[in-house]
Amino acid sequence: MKGNCYLVLGPSGAGKTVIVNSVTTNRAVTTTTREPRFSEREGADYYFVNKEEFENMIKNDKLAEWAEYGKEGKKNYYGLTKDEFNKRLSLGDLFIVCTVEGVIHYKQVYPEAITLFVHSSFEDIQKQLYDRGGNQQDINHRISLYNEEMKSLELADFVIQNKYNHLEESIAALRSIIKTNKKEVRN
Repeated sequence: MKGNCYLVLGPSGAGKTVIVNSVTTNRAVTTTTREPRFSEREGADYYFVNKEEFENMIKNDKLAEWAEYGKEGKKNYYGLTKDEFNKRLSLGDLFIVCTVEGVIHYKQVYPEAITLFVHSSFEDIQKQLYDRGGNQQDINHRISLYNEEMKSLELADFVIQNKYNHLEESIAALRSIIKTNKKEVRN
């Protein structure tokens, strides 16, 4: 392993992906079966596949971790391929935005992984979800999960509060955590 593996979790809409993308280009790109949002790019934000393709990846043991997320009748798969994980980890510090189940899984396999919890107030989450767009039903569902997702705070090694319109403070906090945990790499 060339760097640290950072597992990033928190409520939907807290800004996890935006913060991570602001400090590194070595973020694991997960695969999902959900439809892309207007600003998302294939291969940069997610790899978008259909359910049949994803289920074949599960069947053929191609995923390091996966989960189903969403409300009944409209669930989507999210997962990280083993190839993507190994490729990104070989490049240095790796950031994986994942669910609670993902953190539990990765900590079993990679106990040295560092867990970051990114959160915002309930009001800020609502603003951020509306700002990024999406359909009303999906936004309402994600808002309804806030209290449950906040319980995963106890899994965190580090906590970053992302206040609405204070993104730079959150980015600075993540940079400080990275600096504190920097590994010495020797060839």
